[in-house]
Amino acid sequence: MSGTPCNPSANRGPSGRSARLGPVRFVEETGSTNADLVAVANSATDGTVLATGHQTAGRGRLDRRWETPPGTNLMLSALLRDLGGADRIPLVTSALAVAVVDVLADRYGDAIGRTAIKWPNDVLLAGGPAPGKVAGILAELVDGSPPTVVVGIGLNVGWPGEGDEAPPGATSLAAAGVDERHDELLEPGDHRSSGACPTTVGRPRGGGRGPGDGRGAGRRRGR
Repeated sequence: MSGTPCNPSANRGPSGRSARLGPVRFVEETGSTNADLVAVANSATDGTVLATGHQTAGRGRLDRRWETPPGTNLMLSALLRDLGGADRIPLVTSALAVAVVDVLADRYGDAIGRTAIKWPNDVLLAGGPAPGKVAGILAELVDGSPPTVVVGIGLNVGWPGEGDEAPPGATSLAAAGVDERHDELLEPGDHRSSGACPTTVGRPRGGGRGPGDGRGAGRRRGR
């Protein structure tokens, strides 16, 4: 799988153990990060993450096609194989949704409004300066022994902004006052020099808190 790699061994969780996800690779453009990981599901390492700043064939629920302007939002997918049993597979989408809500709330607090889940796969900003859907999640099951789940998220970082033509109800971190680029969210701190892989979104510029697939908003294509 192509893309810019980083070093998962440099990632440590709060307990000092290696992070659950990695290796992480970033590509400027691809058709669909979910489709790319599904294609290598039998050979890719458990925890592999593929991220991009532009998808040309992103898909959402009901196989709807979506596309956002290049270099504005962050789309990424993770391949998960060691889930601890088949009964946990249905929990992947909701678990990622909860994780996204927790990260946004922890990083930005009330400045962007209250973060919430619209069941089962949308993340919302409720209230605040720019309420609406800020992220979407799509999980796909790949048959095998053990089975593999590829789960993707599209996070609206810089688009849509004020005056942009977008699906009804869509919002973004930029619209809520966050001043960050999509690639900065993937490279917190001194990631470029240390080789560490990101485990959460990065810090807002200047430190402190700032005010996609059917993951995120996106221009609807096809059905």
